[in-house]
Amino acid sequence: MAVTAGKDYAFSPHLRTVLKGAGPSRACALVTRRALYFIPYVSISGGGVTITRTTVTIGGMEPAAYVARLLADPQMTPEALDAAVGGQCSGIQGALARPLERFRRIKIRDGFFSRTVVLTERPEGSWGKPFVETLGWRPGKEDLAAFTAF
Repeated sequence: MAVTAGKDYAFSPHLRTVLKGAGPSRACALVTRRALYFIPYVSISGGGVTITRTTVTIGGMEPAAYVARLLADPQMTPEALDAAVGGQCSGIQGALARPLERFRRIKIRDGFFSRTVVLTERPEGSWGKPFVETLGWRPGKEDLAAFTAF
């Protein structure tokens, strides 16, 4: 049985964020019923005059294409999706895989200028330290419907 957008997952293939261990990155975000995954595909790190640009591929393709291929597979189940993406996150520097149950508050804004998805881990549910306790990104306009339905 295939996974369904808005029911089993929400996916943002292209976003810009700062990931611990990777620095400023272009990444993709996948939210399933069990976890939140950030997978960087281009990261910039370094300091002073030394700057390093790291490009990540999974099986010869960028992570967003890899995840999109998994989502398009008609035999994919939610459990297999979590296992496949979680397994890839463990081998990529800066990738993030956090259980969804850790997040206490989720805010989704769908305005033209304020289109965002923000999740926080703070026990009291208030907004905390960016990039550590609070994770947020601006999904594409076409991706937002899956997040609001999810």
